Amino acid sequence: MSVPSIKGVAFKGVVEDLEALRACGGVSDAELGAALSAADRAYLEEQISPGFWYPMETYDRILALLVEKEGAPDGVAYLHARGERAMKRMLDMGLYRQFETIEEGWGGRVGAVMTSLGDAVYNFAHWEFQRPDDEESAARQFAIELREAQAFSENALRTIEGAIAMLAARAANGPVDVTAERPTRDRIRIEAKRR
Repeated sequence: MSVPSIKGVAFKGVVEDLEALRACGGVSDAELGAALSAADRAYLEEQISPGFWYPMETYDRILALLVEKEGAPDGVAYLHARGERAMKRMLDMGLYRQFETIEEGWGGRVGAVMTSLGDAVYNFAHWEFQRPDDEESAARQFAIELREAQAFSENALRTIEGAIAMLAARAANGPVDVTAERPTRDRIRIEAKRR
């Protein structure tokens, strides 16, 4: 099996934020050395290519350091905000123009984008959109199931919650609650419900 990896389009955000933190003195070289391996630190010295793959473990260690340094007092809210910003950047770049034209309703739009995004950004896990059978429930909620998802850290999962919440609220034209749970080590279920 290949190394679980994340595309540079998403990896670049954590590297840029860590570089900004270093530049303003928010993290010392000693702290960087303690939190990241030599291989991790090598990525900080290279140009990150949006189309290349980068190790998920490196992404997770950088993300954990960012949460430690910038996430107080609420690390989960910080990660949700990171996910929202990342999704907004991708939409603003025009990567998901089809989002505006999908005619399956708010859940179908989010499902189409998130399942294609999952496959495009991560080289592991299988994303499946699930909608309730009855129309009334389908108008209020949906789920996304990830299988073979053991390589997602809790920090990465909270970031994905934020990305889906941003996308779902935009599609629903109103607030949406998104929660993720891990029933088994390799399976994640993310549920979105309109308020």
